[in-house]
Parts: sequence; structure tokens; C-alpha cells
Amino acid sequence: MPYDNEKDAVMNLQRYLRQISYSDPDIISPPIDGIFDDVTRESVKSFQRKHSLAQTGIAVRDTWEAIYA
Repeated sequence: MPYDNEKDAVMNLQRYLRQISYSDPDIISPPIDGIFDDVTRESVKSFQRKHSLAQTGIAVRDTWEAIYA
């Protein structure tokens, strides 16, 4: 899915993580502001931990595939 800029991509990631956090309290709910800050990084890590992925805090391909699933 192409994005016009990095901010759009980060906002999309934050939206997915926020939606997932509604039904899974172990996932940290990030702000939806397009800024990849410490809260967003911790949200990604909490998702990765929950799905037995490498806890890098970076949304690489395997993380995105798990998010989309």
C-alpha cells in the first residue's frame, strides 16, 4: 500500500495498533499523530511481544503481516 509520505504511513500503523488495543489490553494504544515516538515504538514492541516476533519496535514486514492478519 503506497503512502504519500512517512507521516501517512505512521498514522496508518498507529490506527491499526489503536484498533487492536481496543480488544487486547496488552497492546499499548498509541496516539494517532503521524509521529513515530517512544509511545508508538512501545506499542509496536507490545504487539511484537504478543505475537512472538522480534521485539525491535520497528514495523518490518513480519510485523505488518501479523497486524493485517
